[in-house]
Amino acid sequence: MQVAILQPNYIPWRGYFDIIAKVDKFVFYDDAQYTKDDWRNRNRLLGPQGPFWLTIPIKTKGLLGQKINEAMIADHSWQKKHWRSIEVNYAKAPYYFEYCEDIQKLYAQKYSSLVEVNCRFIQKISSLLGLKTEFIYSSQISYRGTRASEKVLSICQLLQGNVYVSGPAAKNYLNG
Repeated sequence: MQVAILQPNYIPWRGYFDIIAKVDKFVFYDDAQYTKDDWRNRNRLLGPQGPFWLTIPIKTKGLLGQKINEAMIADHSWQKKHWRSIEVNYAKAPYYFEYCEDIQKLYAQKYSSLVEVNCRFIQKISSLLGLKTEFIYSSQISYRGTRASEKVLSICQLLQGNVYVSGPAAKNYLNG
């Protein structure tokens, strides 16, 4: 049983989906500490005129140390702006019309939390890619450990995983 554990990012990079494709169970590490202005609430996309940022506004004032699953959306005007940016930048891209309706529906939904946005986007994109991986939220399982490597081991054991698949940034979690 192969397991991966990653924080839910906003429109993650291709390698994120490569990891999802390799595993039986994918854990959204949603109870990790939220970091402001990171890949959790923003992403940099490449359009015909060059790179541009899409950022989801998050309530952070006085909330230092909040977890990703506690991060709430501050302003809901971002959805129309993001969809319009995607429309303008990708309308002439190959396969745009094949997938635009599904993506537009994601932007039309109402969300209150960041984790809700990110996980729905990731799960929908995974479905569109034909991936059959089981998704689990770390906040919904009773794992143990104080150090990152202990948490990874505990989650893998609880899910009966015998192979842990990680991305390049997870090196810090594998030791000590």
